[in-house]
Amino acid sequence: MVVQIDGSVVSVSSINIKGRKQSSIVNYKSDIEEEVRNYSTAKFARYKGEVMLVGSLARLAVSGYSDEKYKLDFTNPFHNNFAQGIEILYYHQKAANIIRKLLKSKLNPRIVKPSKNPPLFGIGAVEAPRGGLYHEVLLDKDGIIKQANIITPTVQNLSSIEKSAQALLNQNKNCSQKELERLLVMLVRAYDPCLTCSVH
Repeated sequence: MVVQIDGSVVSVSSINIKGRKQSSIVNYKSDIEEEVRNYSTAKFARYKGEVMLVGSLARLAVSGYSDEKYKLDFTNPFHNNFAQGIEILYYHQKAANIIRKLLKSKLNPRIVKPSKNPPLFGIGAVEAPRGGLYHEVLLDKDGIIKQANIITPTVQNLSSIEKSAQALLNQNKNCSQKELERLLVMLVRAYDPCLTCSVH
């Protein structure tokens, strides 16, 4: 299951199934189930009960990326680093085009001031480099945060990391302990987790 945020819509697709489902980010609490496990300080998340993948590899899978020269295996988490490289190149070129257009236009120097009456409740999501990032915030009348919930990309990927780690161990039973540790470290780095951000 791959998940991508685009504006206020969450796109969900299975790597093995054509097409994709969409859901509003305001449904994130019913779509994403968070779980605390007794062996970890981080939360784990599933999308409607299924292990999910977010980040570069997921974004390219949802977008229908296909290139004969740079073939990606969307079922292989080690290809996430390659997907990150493809995205860096794409967004570097896109940023250069935006900068060229901005340099040719006359920019408005007006500064936007925040509202004097902040909203009391808000839900938002953005597609961050590591994947979808959800925020829910409740403010009091003075603008002080009274309650907040954040679901980071790493939280969403942790169940997939565990599943991939178990598959890696099952496929390499004859390797030494040192080699297994090396492979597991490579696997975790391929997901590019930010474990300090996954603890809320």
